[in-house]
Amino acid sequence: MTRRFIVMLGLALLGALTYTAVPAGAVIVPVGAVTVTATNANFSLVVTGTPTTVGPFAGTLTGTVDATGHLSFPKSGVVFPAFDTTIVVPATVHPVATGNWSGTIDPSTGAVSITGPAETLATVGTLSLVDCAVGPVTIALSTAATGGVKYNPTTGKATLADPAFQIPAIPAGAPGCNGQEATVNTALGLPGAGGISMDVAFSPALTGNGAPLPSTTTFTTTTTTAPATTTTPTTTAPTATSALPRTGSSTGTLAIIGFSVVLAGIGLSATRRRGTRTQPPPA
Repeated sequence: MTRRFIVMLGLALLGALTYTAVPAGAVIVPVGAVTVTATNANFSLVVTGTPTTVGPFAGTLTGTVDATGHLSFPKSGVVFPAFDTTIVVPATVHPVATGNWSGTIDPSTGAVSITGPAETLATVGTLSLVDCAVGPVTIALSTAATGGVKYNPTTGKATLADPAFQIPAIPAGAPGCNGQEATVNTALGLPGAGGISMDVAFSPALTGNGAPLPSTTTFTTTTTTAPATTTTPTTTAPTATSALPRTGSSTGTLAIIGFSVVLAGIGLSATRRRGTRTQPPPA
């Protein structure tokens, strides 16, 4: 290995180092399939001017959770069976998801949020309503809302609430409403606000930290070619560009290696020069 190649190798290691912070993710365990069972769910509405609770009812949300605590529930995985109740008159109420739901969980702080679009299909015999849709609405459940209770990673349980989601008026001619849209709108004060709360249990119970961990650093190393001289042919070290995940300490490690190799090359050069100077003159 020539002195010049050693110096060039050192310069390559000391070459331009560019880096991009890459989130390392969190440490939710286990990841993958998760089922959230909802019980003691209740709607809160104003019916003919009186605050009214509709429920209780139950349901399940089947989906996935990733290592950063992000929850995903496809529309087909959000299931709330129909239930019978009385809203002035006997009715059958069926909450239905109208799209995918999503959310977040951080077991270390107990924070949980689940959001998704839904509508409520009402069947009322006295008004000849059959799956008359009330909504759609966007429900934003969380442990931070009034009535919410933080997640317990030991039991996998929490209480989620959304005390004030907006409900639009039922448009004229809506399917299944039998021309009674105005009657229902007046009875429920629509457009208006509604609320919902529910106890939830995660299966499996999730543990860990839902906040992103400190980022790692990805380095891109580019070789640097020493300038050519008039007396020595230029030798270019193999060019290699790579992106390698490193921790923050990698910068110091690469710098030390680079400096060491450069110094080794300089030392070799100095040794050769001293050896040349100390040669005795020929007899």
